[in-house]
Amino acid sequence: MRKLLQFVFFMMATQTAWSACSGSSPNWTSTPDSSSVQTCVNNASNGDTITLSSGSATYSSTVTISKGLTIKVASGATVTLTSSTSSGPAFFTITGTGSNFVHISGDNGTGDCKTSGPTTGCGLVLVRQNDPGFQARAVHITGPVLSFRLDHIQGNKGDAFLYSNDDGSATGEVHGVIDHSYLLNYARSYFAQNQMRTDGTFGLNCPGGSNGETSWHSFIGHQMSYAGTGNLIYFEDDQFNWTAAPASPGQGAFYSQYGGMVVIRYNILNGWSPYITDEADNPACGSVYYEVYNNTINENCSITGYGCEGKVFDIRSGNGLYHNNAFVSSDIPATLISYPNGGPKVVGHDPNNIYWWNNTWDSGSGARACQSDSNPSGAVCVQVDSSSETPKPTRIIGAASGCSNGACYYLRPPTTAGDVFFGYNPYAYPHPLIANSVTQVNPPTALIVTVQ
Repeated sequence: MRKLLQFVFFMMATQTAWSACSGSSPNWTSTPDSSSVQTCVNNASNGDTITLSSGSATYSSTVTISKGLTIKVASGATVTLTSSTSSGPAFFTITGTGSNFVHISGDNGTGDCKTSGPTTGCGLVLVRQNDPGFQARAVHITGPVLSFRLDHIQGNKGDAFLYSNDDGSATGEVHGVIDHSYLLNYARSYFAQNQMRTDGTFGLNCPGGSNGETSWHSFIGHQMSYAGTGNLIYFEDDQFNWTAAPASPGQGAFYSQYGGMVVIRYNILNGWSPYITDEADNPACGSVYYEVYNNTINENCSITGYGCEGKVFDIRSGNGLYHNNAFVSSDIPATLISYPNGGPKVVGHDPNNIYWWNNTWDSGSGARACQSDSNPSGAVCVQVDSSSETPKPTRIIGAASGCSNGACYYLRPPTTAGDVFFGYNPYAYPHPLIANSVTQVNPPTALIVTVQ
């Protein structure tokens, strides 16, 4: 009997030591391959932590997360995941987690991925193939997902690092933060959009009823329920770099349509233009909202192929708050345009309620404050594209209600009573979800069971 018990415990110890997914709630460990990580995700409960051991893996299938979890690398570890094809699925798909917190972290305790990356501090490396077909993304999120954090990740190549609500299957919004990461050579680092299954309610000629109408109508008339709140996606304390043109048509660090809403703050962006494009192509029935502030933006664009288009921000539609950014570029920081042949037109679709203040521009001879209502002799940092269709974006000076054509911009903060964003203050910094930082632990490499 004693020998039988010894054998049983020996087999249990051996299985635990060599199992690709091991542990029990609330702590699990896994090798980095998708099958093992998915097994741990399936076995875990809400609030559990899965720690990845150092190593590399090639992914041909996604890891689907539909519960609140933390997936993190071990202390000192580097985990490198590579996609098997250019059009393969995302490494991670987060779907329908509601208010449960989802955290994917490459914080291995070796430094800040934003400033010391990509070789230090980025414990999770996600490498996509270049993709000419607008499919390759590192992370795919379908709402309702109201609390997520992605941090200390090096993302490399592909169409986009993040897609959110990019088809009509979503039934709710996506809120969260991507921070302290290093994103390299993406065609568009984030494709900001917010399509939902209920879009068809509005019936404005949107094919399939899934082009951002629900989210955009929720925003228009209720802007202050979003501006300066946690009800958005935040890119915060990240670095974006381009050293080569992507294979797919480059459309900017941030490319948005279909009701997308995003905040871009305290980042460094290098080597590209335009960095921001908000689109008005047919059938973009839902428009876009940006908050862009406290970024350092270096055009320094010399790559061939897509990119280097002669305008740093290409603002084609929607609402936006742009302030306290430092531009270093030979090209003008912002161009506004009512996009020719864009449509169908919906409420607030053309560039409207665009506010620009406290930005600086260094075009080669030192930084100058951009022109504003209070500084009319400042550098002219905003222009209207000559090819704009009617109504052309019109600058409104002083008044809050002087916009009669539905395409207006302001060179001042929204501090005048009657401004759509009157009372705006930026959301808490750092983002409150960053306080949910991980505690680093080393996963067991071997287990020994002694039977007395």
